[in-house]
Amino acid sequence: MITSARVLPLLPTRGHLVVLEGPDGVGKSEQLPALADALRVRGFDVATFREPGSTPVATALRHLLLTPGLSITPRTEAFGMLMARSDLWELEVLPAVRAGRTALVDRSSLSTLAFQGAGRGVPMRDLLVGCQLAQANVQPTATIVLTAPDAVLDARVRHRAGASDRFESETREFTHRMRGFYRDVGEAAGGVHGSVSTVFPITGPLHAVDASGSREDVAERLLAVANFALGQASNARLAEVLHGVGL
Repeated sequence: MITSARVLPLLPTRGHLVVLEGPDGVGKSEQLPALADALRVRGFDVATFREPGSTPVATALRHLLLTPGLSITPRTEAFGMLMARSDLWELEVLPAVRAGRTALVDRSSLSTLAFQGAGRGVPMRDLLVGCQLAQANVQPTATIVLTAPDAVLDARVRHRAGASDRFESETREFTHRMRGFYRDVGEAAGGVHGSVSTVFPITGPLHAVDASGSREDVAERLLAVANFALGQASNARLAEVLHGVGL
């Protein structure tokens, strides 16, 4: 169930922070580098990260938390994800944004709500508090949720190379709950160019992208939404500046 919550202040910086989200098989990891390249062509100085990972501590936690067959209690798993996020944001993500860069992050707090909240049953209220702390009470410029029908996700996961991790090996019931959460969030975002900024205080404005279809089609839709989200953020900052000088 999605409930409204207090909105945190937007990033008080010159850069941007955009999070890509969605269930396993939606194509985030292959779309993020393409989006980064497209934004660089448009003049953005882009830095890319993934959660959990992108720092020594977070990468070590990733290996532990994704180890197939390892028994971890739901709350312990949640704390591990929050530790990894806190380390990444403090050491890499926020310094990049404060330096004027555009940070693109593969997964963040919405994944905690989907996997540890909807999937594992850890109370959402507790997770929201932990997520706010892990990301230093900073709200992203935007969170873009990629969604696709179950049949598309199942086919993509089956055709992946390599062994499955702990989450990809989970029960069908777990996967159903996790995907259902993302589907609800995508619907709340109101379509391709829709946005919702009051659903969660940890996501910033939410945007949804249909990730079914060819890689090229998804990349085109994703870039359109990213341009829209970054344009909205830039316009809001300009309005604040003009208001500050009395215009």
